[in-house]
Amino acid sequence: MNNPLPSRSRVLLPASVAAAVLAAALALAPRAQTQVSSAAPEAYVQMAEQIQKQQEQIAVNQAKVDEQLAALKEELRYLKIYSKRAGGAGR
Repeated sequence: MNNPLPSRSRVLLPASVAAAVLAAALALAPRAQTQVSSAAPEAYVQMAEQIQKQQEQIAVNQAKVDEQLAALKEELRYLKIYSKRAGGAGR
């Protein structure tokens, strides 16, 4: 058998390949974390926009509730006035 590498080199070669693969994986790991962390602020921005839209809708709904409450108060005021004129049946 003609093997060009001595026995010690045959053991070191797979170890050096494994070390190179591990080094490459570690070198790429911070880049993956950067991509995840750069996506996180985008998610926060989207959540903030959704919350803003919800708050705007809540404000619109509150205005409608206030408007209906004012109409109801006015209706009750009229009913009190008319009940007094009718002889106080609603007292």
